[in-house]
Amino acid sequence: MPIFNQRPPHTITPNECEDAEETLAIAVGNCRYPNITVTLSGLDGNTLNLIGAVNRAFKKHGIDKEEIQAFTTECFAAPSYDHLLDSITRWVTVE
Repeated sequence: MPIFNQRPPHTITPNECEDAEETLAIAVGNCRYPNITVTLSGLDGNTLNLIGAVNRAFKKHGIDKEEIQAFTTECFAAPSYDHLLDSITRWVTVE
């Protein structure tokens, strides 16, 4: 008897498609502010330090407060450390 509640193995969900697009954007260096480079190596890698480093770079480059708040909100909503790093790389160039 066939199981009808399973999707065929060749289909993907909309979320999987969005994740793939984000991964591709990161792979080709496509971020919101490619002209802003933040060096994360050598920093204490806790969440607040990483977000703070990016926020300082935003302020140095004159990014408006609403945009900085959007970045910070996205980072604090990240369900894991890896997602936090993904969020950062979607916004700035990371060294």
